[in-house]
Amino acid sequence: MPKSRIRQTPRIVLGEQYPNSTWIKVHELRQKDNADLLAQLKDLKAKLALLRVAKATTGAANKLSKIKVIRLSIAQVLTVISQKQKATLREAYKNKKYLPLDLRPQEDSCHLQAPHQAPGIFAD
Repeated sequence: MPKSRIRQTPRIVLGEQYPNSTWIKVHELRQKDNADLLAQLKDLKAKLALLRVAKATTGAANKLSKIKVIRLSIAQVLTVISQKQKATLREAYKNKKYLPLDLRPQEDSCHLQAPHQAPGIFAD
């Protein structure tokens, strides 16, 4: 019986793909306070600016590969900051009568429609 011709995608280990880059672990970010996160964000943005200047002047391959890692790290830091802000707001509005719109649970479109527009009204 011939071998199946399943195309296997190569597995890329992050350390091999980006050898000189430093990956940020999100569980370590969650343990930091807000001031440390903002300082780290400022540092990452400065690194990104330097890498973009290096890209425009020399275009070295190792600098170009670091840009993606730094951008992802910035996104992770910003995500953790916004999650912490939302968690503190949820705690502040926990027993209040009204919630801000962005803290209310999201509903799908069929629950937002008027009763006469709800799906299933013409179902047989």
